[in-house]
Amino acid sequence: MKQISIIYTVFMLLFISLKSNAQEKQKNYFKDNLKHELSFDLLELVLLKKIEISYHYILNPSESIGVRLLIPGSSASLYDDVYYKEKFGLSINYRQYFSNKNNEGFFIEGIAKFTIGEHLKLPGYTYPLIYKTSNSMDLGFAVGYKYVSKNNIFIEAKVDLLRKIYINKPPVKYYAPQLVPSFSLSVGKRF
Repeated sequence: MKQISIIYTVFMLLFISLKSNAQEKQKNYFKDNLKHELSFDLLELVLLKKIEISYHYILNPSESIGVRLLIPGSSASLYDDVYYKEKFGLSINYRQYFSNKNNEGFFIEGIAKFTIGEHLKLPGYTYPLIYKTSNSMDLGFAVGYKYVSKNNIFIEAKVDLLRKIYINKPPVKYYAPQLVPSFSLSVGKRF
């Protein structure tokens, strides 16, 4: 009987210490954690002369939601060629991290994007080139990795794949990409 009471006492002390340690970690997370992130995409800026600004709000240590704004400069994106020119993009996303760190490491992201672009009438129909402006909605996902330094400056690399689900114009004879892949390398600050 004495051995059972000793074992019971040891287990209770162990349980109490683990529970208080878990509560302390949760208090530190909510007390010391920074919940906002602001970043810009280096690749879009340097290579394609577009400005892409992102804001993320951290929901908990493994989830965040965000908004991304894309504003073109003099040149355009991967699809800013003779057939399609993206003029504006606004996307919302939900991100899930797969690590025990605080919104850091490998992640997967669901994306919904609204774009305004110009589509070229397909070659062989007319000359000079004729463009039509259109709006579209895209849905897709991204996978990536984020590293956060001790100064709360982060770098993030990700690959997106979006599919157009709605285009209000142009008619079928105009070119519109159906799958839009992209790669981004972003730098930002958590505050």
